[in-house]
Amino acid sequence: MGAAFGTVFETATRGDLATALRLCIDAAAGMPGRFDMQPARLGAIHQRNAHMLPRLLTQSPPIPLTPYDLGSIDCPTAVSWGARIRLCHRLVSRQASRLIPAARAVVVDAAGHLLPESDPEFFAPEVAGHIAWATDVSQKANALASCPPGLATLTDRTLALRAAAATRKPCGSPGHD
Repeated sequence: MGAAFGTVFETATRGDLATALRLCIDAAAGMPGRFDMQPARLGAIHQRNAHMLPRLLTQSPPIPLTPYDLGSIDCPTAVSWGARIRLCHRLVSRQASRLIPAARAVVVDAAGHLLPESDPEFFAPEVAGHIAWATDVSQKANALASCPPGLATLTDRTLALRAAAATRKPCGSPGHD
C-alpha cells in the first residue's frame, strides 16, 4: 500500500481525516479527483465513516495464503476484478482464480477497484448471478460426491466441485442461462 497510500498515511497521522479520506478514495480508485466525482450520497457515507480511517491504516497485516490454502477452498468462489485495477492486484486475482478448485474468474472490462460503489446497478445482479451459480455447483458437487462406492474417485469434494463448476458457464458469458 506504500506508494499509492503513503500520503494517506501521512495525512491521517497529522489528524486531517477529511483530506486523508479524499486521498484514500482517489488512490483506491486509481483516479485523482474520484472522491469529488462520486454521488453526494456516497460521499456523505464516506465522511460519516472517516473516523475509521486510522484503524484501517493500522490494521494487522493480512494472513499469508499459500497455493495449498487456496487449493483447499471447497466452495464455489467468484474471483472478480476490474480490468483497470493495478497490475499487481490483477496478477494475484488471476492466480487465485486458477488455484481455487471451483473458482470462476470474472473480469469486468470497464471497472476499477471500487465497482460495488461506482456501479451498484451492475454489481448487485453479478452477485445474485454468482449465488445462483454457486448454489447450482454445490448441488451438483454434493450429488457427485455421494455417488456409489464403485465411483470412489468422485467422492473427493474437490474433484466433484471442479467437475460441477465446469458444467456451467459463468454469468455474462454467451449461452449462460
